[in-house]
Amino acid sequence: MQVSTVIIARDEADRIAKTIKAALEVSQEVLVVDTGSSDDTVQVARRVGARVESCEWQGYGPTKNYAYTLAHYDWILSLDADEVPSSSLISAIKELSPQTDHIYTVNRLINFLGQDIYHCKWHPDWVPRLFHRKMAKWDHAAVHEKLLFPEHMKLHKLDGLLHHYSFRSRQHFVEKTADYSKLAAEEWMEEGSGPGIFKSLIGPWWKYVQTYYQFGGYKDGTAGKEIATILAEGVRVKLNHYKKLKKG
Repeated sequence: MQVSTVIIARDEADRIAKTIKAALEVSQEVLVVDTGSSDDTVQVARRVGARVESCEWQGYGPTKNYAYTLAHYDWILSLDADEVPSSSLISAIKELSPQTDHIYTVNRLINFLGQDIYHCKWHPDWVPRLFHRKMAKWDHAAVHEKLLFPEHMKLHKLDGLLHHYSFRSRQHFVEKTADYSKLAAEEWMEEGSGPGIFKSLIGPWWKYVQTYYQFGGYKDGTAGKEIATILAEGVRVKLNHYKKLKKG
């Protein structure tokens, strides 16, 4: 199996090197597609062994789909710049005899400010990451894009973990959550859907209760409480942004 690891990046100079180095262990090519970095992402990526191309940002799904057309090989390992395969996941990929009618999923583990989070509905988190590019593509969702593939395709779980260093700081998590929440509100508008009465009235409070109590966030200690608080505020941002959009 010849694999192209494809990474979409923008302003990731501080953390992309670790991802590229791990990807080089399981792929014949690491392709970084830069969408307009103002830092040294391009230079860092080239220095540690990646091929770098550039394109304009088109949204998560469309940008990834375009990036795959630039890859040298049909088997794609799709990684974010803040995702690092564990040694056991690297071994699983190396030992794999892939089948084109399979989508290979990996178990992602988020690290929040130095602590791995096993609850809050963040783990386990099985996500599709290895597939034949002629058999799958991402949808056009503005946020939380989904991989689309024929119904006959089979999902196969790989051993190991994909470590996800998603947040540089607490403030970064707050800002990222707010950005995603606004995109989700804009999707509501585009789809003509919107929140129900329940979510409109107690959405933020319910998000906190779910994350901290129902999904076991309390087991992650102080980090779990912070995550629940920030996610609850994200729901508030989404509701408020939707109201503003409706008013025009």
